[in-house]
Amino acid sequence: MTTTFVRHAFRKDLSRLLTDRVALALYFGIPLVIGFLILLLVGGERPKPVAHLVVADEDDSVVSGLFKTMLRSEQAGDFIRLEESDRAEGRAIVDDGGASALLVIPAGFQDAVLRESPAELELVTNPAETIKPMILKVGLEVLVDVVFYVHRIFGNELRKIVESTERDAPPTDEAIAEISIGINHVIRRIRKYASPPAITVNAVADEGPTGGVPMAHLMLPGIVLIGLLLMAQGLGSDVWAEKSAGTLSRAVSAPRPMAELLLGKVLANAVLVFAVSLVMLTIGMLFLDMPMERLPIALGWTTLSGVTFVLLFLWIFSLARSRRSGMVVTNSVVFPLMMLGGSFFPAEVMPAWMGAVGRWTPNGWSLERLKDILIGRADATALVVGAAGLVALALVLFFLTAARMRGSFARQ
Repeated sequence: MTTTFVRHAFRKDLSRLLTDRVALALYFGIPLVIGFLILLLVGGERPKPVAHLVVADEDDSVVSGLFKTMLRSEQAGDFIRLEESDRAEGRAIVDDGGASALLVIPAGFQDAVLRESPAELELVTNPAETIKPMILKVGLEVLVDVVFYVHRIFGNELRKIVESTERDAPPTDEAIAEISIGINHVIRRIRKYASPPAITVNAVADEGPTGGVPMAHLMLPGIVLIGLLLMAQGLGSDVWAEKSAGTLSRAVSAPRPMAELLLGKVLANAVLVFAVSLVMLTIGMLFLDMPMERLPIALGWTTLSGVTFVLLFLWIFSLARSRRSGMVVTNSVVFPLMMLGGSFFPAEVMPAWMGAVGRWTPNGWSLERLKDILIGRADATALVVGAAGLVALALVLFFLTAARMRGSFARQ
């Protein structure tokens, strides 16, 4: 086998691939479009909506201050960002779209809360927003419930505090002692439920079928395999273009082995597989904020897998009676393989039997190794053994295809 002939065959096929603009656009474009749509549906964690609430406190009391403190609490802070202002300025901020809502705490709010008498909180929402004002409404309803249950527990004591403040003279020692004793009795009564709690909740993280791995990270290998399979099918059908152009029949009568012509074709295809894999993996990993140091190994694996798929389809098309029949056969194989092999749905979310079968399809097996690389759980020994297996399969397919191309296929 001479390197000169292989080099010329490589240049010939690479030139043919690069001049076919439509095929190049499909090879690069289809997996990117499919991947973009899938990742939009299952893409990573999105930021929580945080509602901007402007509060106009016209009561300026201890109770209204406690009310604002609860809105600023750590739990509420995940969803509400509070800003204080007066009524007019707050309304202007909401009207300009600078806040989700304006909350007005009216004068007399403390007295109404302590007496458990009606009090009206005014909430002016931004009509341009839907979700965030709803968050605020739900949050205020929770605070109203808190006031209700505080009265159910400390209602008598609160009423006595209000009565003591209505007198002109300061509260007597007896009144203070009575209130303190009443509060102490209530605390003793509820202590058996609160300390220790009558019900203990142990939070257990449910990682679900994905094992805690984001769904988008599991989908990326499948998207890459979609691109590799579709590209391999297109490159495999090119053997019929060579046959139609008379290249194979001339190569059979030439003194050069058919394997040299095939090797040049495979090397040219490998360059295209490498380029498409590089684009798909780089865009996908950057979009999902995955560690880029895993890119070289992932790129090597996808290139080796893609070349093996190309040889598989070259062999299948060389067995077909026509290019059309080859497309019918490969189409009937490719799309079920994509579905079963985890390109559309990760094996982790498939029924157990389907996931088990899909992992042993050619693309499903390659996909699982690529998934391990991308999420950082790949084993070096398993990868080396897997790569050796792919090389062995590629060599078998190479010699089967070369034998077919120099035999009856080229002369038909």
